[in-house]
Amino acid sequence: MFLTGTKSARNSVVGYDNTTKTVLSGNRGHGIWSAASNTLIHNTLVGLSAQYTAAANGGNGIQLTADAAYSRIGADSAFHETIISGNALDGILIAAPFVTVLKCFVGVAIAHPGVTARTQAVQ
Repeated sequence: MFLTGTKSARNSVVGYDNTTKTVLSGNRGHGIWSAASNTLIHNTLVGLSAQYTAAANGGNGIQLTADAAYSRIGADSAFHETIISGNALDGILIAAPFVTVLKCFVGVAIAHPGVTARTQAVQ
């Protein structure tokens, strides 16, 4: 998913509830690449299938460029967990200022088959 330009500021990539997550996996490139400020990403699976099995993206799980300032990955509630794991490159690559990462599982081998930990989770 690519978010770019001033007209795409304040986007949300959000699953509906704890049982319905947004799934961004199996892409050749990044799961989410954003150059849009104030982007909100939570309640998502990035690099995993809806069944929590490995479905890696070919690039970073989430990449925020310098223009993605004031974005937030994750949420205050455990019911809106964001899991980023098994991607080919970094779980999260942040080049933007003022980004908040809350209650995310990044680069972890969770208790599901086929999901492996990454050595570089957040950069």
